[in-house]
Amino acid sequence: MSDLLIFTCDYDTPRIDLSLLRRSCELYDIELATYGTGIYPGHALAKIRDAAKFLETREEPFVLFTDGADTFINGTSKSILEKYQQVGSLILVSAEKNCWPDVNLSTHYPIVDRRSPWRYINSGGWMGERGAVIEALLSMSDNIDNWGNDDQLCWTKWYLYRKGRLITTIDSGCNVFQTMASAASHELSPDGSNAVTHNTPSVYHFNGRSPGIGNWYRMLTGDMGWKGA
Repeated sequence: MSDLLIFTCDYDTPRIDLSLLRRSCELYDIELATYGTGIYPGHALAKIRDAAKFLETREEPFVLFTDGADTFINGTSKSILEKYQQVGSLILVSAEKNCWPDVNLSTHYPIVDRRSPWRYINSGGWMGERGAVIEALLSMSDNIDNWGNDDQLCWTKWYLYRKGRLITTIDSGCNVFQTMASAASHELSPDGSNAVTHNTPSVYHFNGRSPGIGNWYRMLTGDMGWKGA
Protein backbone atom coordinates (compact mmCIF):
# COMPACT_ATOMS: atom_id res chain seq x y z
CA MET A 1 0.00 0.00 0.00
CA SER A 2 1.29 3.45 -0.92
CA ASP A 3 1.62 6.09 1.80
CA LEU A 4 -0.28 8.48 -0.50
CA LEU A 5 -3.90 7.94 -1.50
CA ILE A 6 -4.84 9.74 -4.73
CA PHE A 7 -8.59 9.92 -5.19
CA THR A 8 -11.52 11.69 -6.84
CA CYS A 9 -15.32 11.47 -6.80
CA ASP A 10 -17.30 9.45 -9.34
CA TYR A 11 -21.06 9.51 -8.86
CA ASP A 12 -23.52 7.53 -10.97
CA THR A 13 -25.40 10.60 -12.28
CA PRO A 14 -24.11 12.53 -14.05
CA ARG A 15 -21.23 10.25 -14.94
CA ILE A 16 -18.01 12.17 -15.65
CA ASP A 17 -15.17 11.09 -17.90
CA LEU A 18 -12.21 9.99 -15.78
CA SER A 19 -10.41 8.24 -18.62
CA LEU A 20 -7.50 10.69 -18.95
CA LEU A 21 -6.92 10.92 -15.22
CA ARG A 22 -6.99 7.12 -14.94
CA ARG A 23 -4.61 6.74 -17.87
CA SER A 24 -2.13 9.21 -16.41
CA CYS A 25 -2.24 7.40 -13.06
CA GLU A 26 -1.60 4.07 -14.77
CA LEU A 27 1.56 5.51 -16.35
CA TYR A 28 3.00 5.92 -12.87
CA ASP A 29 1.52 2.78 -11.28
CA ILE A 30 -0.89 4.83 -9.22
CA GLU A 31 -4.14 3.16 -8.18
CA LEU A 32 -6.74 5.91 -8.49
CA ALA A 33 -9.41 5.56 -5.80
CA THR A 34 -12.94 6.86 -6.28
CA TYR A 35 -16.01 7.36 -4.14
CA GLY A 36 -19.63 8.36 -4.70
CA THR A 37 -22.93 6.65 -5.50
CA GLY A 38 -26.26 7.85 -6.80
CA ILE A 39 -26.96 11.40 -7.93
CA TYR A 40 -24.24 14.03 -7.52
CA PRO A 41 -25.40 16.06 -4.47
CA GLY A 42 -23.66 19.33 -5.35
CA HIS A 43 -20.09 20.49 -5.03
CA ALA A 44 -19.77 21.01 -1.28
CA LEU A 45 -21.74 17.94 -0.23
CA ALA A 46 -19.82 15.78 -2.70
CA LYS A 47 -16.30 17.12 -2.29
CA ILE A 48 -16.40 18.00 1.40
CA ARG A 49 -19.02 15.96 3.31
CA ASP A 50 -18.73 12.78 1.25
CA ALA A 51 -14.96 13.13 0.91
CA ALA A 52 -14.62 13.20 4.70
CA LYS A 53 -16.77 10.07 5.03
CA PHE A 54 -14.67 8.30 2.41
CA LEU A 55 -11.36 9.22 4.04
CA GLU A 56 -12.58 7.88 7.38
CA THR A 57 -12.63 4.43 5.73
CA ARG A 58 -9.02 4.63 4.55
CA GLU A 59 -5.69 3.96 6.24
CA GLU A 60 -3.13 5.84 4.12
CA PRO A 61 -1.29 8.52 6.17
CA PHE A 62 -1.41 11.07 3.32
CA VAL A 63 -4.17 11.86 0.83
CA LEU A 64 -4.53 13.86 -2.38
CA PHE A 65 -7.86 14.85 -3.92
CA THR A 66 -8.15 16.10 -7.48
CA ASP A 67 -11.05 16.96 -9.74
CA GLY A 68 -11.43 14.17 -12.25
CA ALA A 69 -12.68 15.29 -15.65
CA ASP A 70 -10.15 18.03 -16.42
CA THR A 71 -6.97 16.83 -14.70
CA PHE A 72 -4.00 14.56 -15.25
CA ILE A 73 -1.09 13.38 -13.10
CA ASN A 74 2.53 13.65 -14.21
CA GLY A 75 4.65 12.04 -11.51
CA THR A 76 4.91 9.12 -9.14
CA SER A 77 3.22 8.98 -5.76
CA LYS A 78 6.64 9.08 -4.14
CA SER A 79 7.72 12.23 -6.00
CA ILE A 80 4.43 13.99 -5.22
CA LEU A 81 4.72 13.15 -1.54
CA GLU A 82 8.31 14.41 -1.45
CA LYS A 83 7.25 17.76 -2.95
CA TYR A 84 4.47 18.09 -0.40
CA GLN A 85 6.77 17.31 2.49
CA GLN A 86 9.24 19.94 1.31
CA VAL A 87 6.51 22.57 1.71
CA GLY A 88 6.22 21.65 5.38
CA SER A 89 2.49 22.18 5.93
CA LEU A 90 -0.23 19.85 7.19
CA ILE A 91 -2.46 20.74 4.23
CA LEU A 92 -1.52 22.03 0.78
CA VAL A 93 -4.25 23.50 -1.43
CA SER A 94 -4.08 24.28 -5.14
CA ALA A 95 -3.91 27.93 -6.15
CA GLU A 96 -5.39 30.01 -8.95
CA LYS A 97 -5.14 33.61 -10.10
CA ASN A 98 -8.77 34.57 -9.53
CA CYS A 99 -10.63 34.84 -6.24
CA TRP A 100 -13.71 32.83 -7.10
CA PRO A 101 -16.66 32.60 -6.49
CA ASP A 102 -16.58 35.76 -4.32
CA VAL A 103 -14.07 38.29 -5.65
CA ASN A 104 -14.75 40.53 -2.64
CA LEU A 105 -12.83 38.10 -0.46
CA SER A 106 -9.60 38.76 -2.35
CA THR A 107 -8.58 41.56 0.03
CA HIS A 108 -8.82 39.14 2.95
CA TYR A 109 -6.10 36.88 1.58
CA PRO A 110 -2.55 37.25 2.85
CA ILE A 111 0.05 37.77 0.13
CA VAL A 112 2.54 35.02 0.81
CA ASP A 113 4.63 35.29 -2.35
CA ARG A 114 4.50 38.56 -4.28
CA ARG A 115 6.28 36.98 -7.23
CA SER A 116 3.41 34.58 -7.90
CA PRO A 117 -0.02 35.51 -9.31
CA TRP A 118 -1.41 32.17 -8.04
CA ARG A 119 -2.67 33.54 -4.72
CA TYR A 120 -6.20 32.24 -4.23
CA ILE A 121 -7.58 28.85 -3.27
CA ASN A 122 -8.65 26.43 -5.97
CA SER A 123 -10.46 23.56 -4.30
CA GLY A 124 -10.03 21.26 -7.30
CA GLY A 125 -6.80 19.95 -5.77
CA TRP A 126 -5.56 19.50 -2.23
CA MET A 127 -3.48 17.10 -0.18
CA GLY A 128 -2.25 16.56 3.34
CA GLU A 129 -2.08 14.35 6.38
CA ARG A 130 -5.26 12.30 6.41
CA GLY A 131 -6.22 13.16 9.98
CA ALA A 132 -5.74 16.89 9.45
CA VAL A 133 -7.68 16.78 6.18
CA ILE A 134 -10.60 14.92 7.78
CA GLU A 135 -10.72 17.46 10.63
CA ALA A 136 -10.73 20.32 8.11
CA LEU A 137 -13.47 18.76 5.97
CA LEU A 138 -15.66 18.07 9.01
CA SER A 139 -15.27 21.68 10.10
CA MET A 140 -16.35 22.83 6.64
CA SER A 141 -19.24 20.35 6.63
CA ASP A 142 -20.62 21.97 9.78
CA ASN A 143 -20.82 25.28 7.90
CA ILE A 144 -22.15 24.16 4.50
CA ASP A 145 -25.65 25.50 5.24
CA ASN A 146 -24.23 28.93 6.07
CA TRP A 147 -21.51 29.05 3.42
CA GLY A 148 -23.49 27.57 0.53
CA ASN A 149 -23.09 24.35 -1.43
CA ASP A 150 -19.88 25.46 -3.11
CA ASP A 151 -16.72 23.60 -2.12
CA GLN A 152 -14.38 26.41 -3.16
CA LEU A 153 -16.24 28.98 -1.09
CA CYS A 154 -16.22 26.60 1.89
CA TRP A 155 -12.46 26.05 1.58
CA THR A 156 -11.93 29.81 1.23
CA LYS A 157 -13.98 30.76 4.28
CA TRP A 158 -12.50 27.96 6.37
CA TYR A 159 -9.02 29.15 5.41
CA LEU A 160 -9.73 32.84 6.03
CA TYR A 161 -11.95 32.71 9.10
CA ARG A 162 -11.33 29.40 10.89
CA LYS A 163 -8.06 27.67 11.83
CA GLY A 164 -7.32 26.93 8.18
CA ARG A 165 -4.62 29.54 7.82
CA LEU A 166 -2.70 28.01 10.72
CA ILE A 167 -2.32 24.57 9.11
CA THR A 168 -2.75 25.21 5.39
CA THR A 169 -0.44 26.47 2.65
CA ILE A 170 -1.82 27.72 -0.65
CA ASP A 171 0.38 26.25 -3.39
CA SER A 172 1.34 29.62 -4.85
CA GLY A 173 4.67 28.18 -5.97
CA CYS A 174 2.88 25.52 -8.02
CA ASN A 175 5.01 22.89 -6.33
CA VAL A 176 2.42 20.12 -6.72
CA PHE A 177 -0.63 21.68 -8.38
CA GLN A 178 -0.87 23.75 -11.57
CA THR A 179 -4.16 25.36 -12.56
CA MET A 180 -4.45 26.19 -16.23
CA ALA A 181 -7.24 28.76 -16.44
CA SER A 182 -6.76 32.05 -18.28
CA ALA A 183 -3.22 32.42 -19.62
CA ALA A 184 -1.56 29.90 -17.33
CA SER A 185 -0.73 27.60 -20.25
CA HIS A 186 1.40 30.37 -21.73
CA GLU A 187 3.39 30.57 -18.51
CA LEU A 188 4.63 26.99 -18.68
CA SER A 189 7.86 25.88 -20.27
CA PRO A 190 7.72 22.99 -22.76
CA ASP A 191 8.95 20.64 -20.04
CA GLY A 192 5.95 21.53 -17.87
CA SER A 193 7.80 23.69 -15.37
CA ASN A 194 6.23 26.97 -14.32
CA ALA A 195 8.07 29.87 -15.97
CA VAL A 196 7.21 32.20 -13.07
CA THR A 197 7.88 30.02 -10.03
CA HIS A 198 10.38 27.70 -11.75
CA ASN A 199 8.82 24.65 -10.06
CA THR A 200 7.58 21.58 -11.91
CA PRO A 201 4.13 20.55 -10.66
CA SER A 202 2.70 17.04 -10.77
CA VAL A 203 -1.05 17.65 -11.04
CA TYR A 204 -2.25 19.71 -14.03
CA HIS A 205 -5.80 20.99 -13.69
CA PHE A 206 -7.46 22.61 -16.71
CA ASN A 207 -10.03 24.45 -14.62
CA GLY A 208 -12.52 26.79 -16.22
CA ARG A 209 -12.70 24.37 -19.18
CA SER A 210 -9.36 25.61 -20.40
CA PRO A 211 -8.41 24.07 -23.75
CA GLY A 212 -5.37 21.99 -24.60
CA ILE A 213 -5.40 19.26 -21.97
CA GLY A 214 -4.76 16.49 -24.50
CA ASN A 215 -1.86 18.30 -26.13
CA TRP A 216 -0.18 19.07 -22.82
CA TYR A 217 -0.73 15.52 -21.60
CA ARG A 218 0.93 14.02 -24.67
CA MET A 219 3.79 16.52 -24.60
CA LEU A 220 4.60 16.10 -20.91
CA THR A 221 4.10 12.36 -20.54
CA GLY A 222 5.15 11.20 -24.01
CA ASP A 223 2.00 9.07 -24.18
CA MET A 224 1.15 9.57 -27.84
CA GLY A 225 -1.49 6.86 -27.69
CA TRP A 226 -3.99 9.19 -26.07
CA LYS A 227 -6.31 10.47 -28.81
CA GLY A 228 -8.43 12.86 -26.75
CA ALA A 229 -8.53 16.59 -27.39
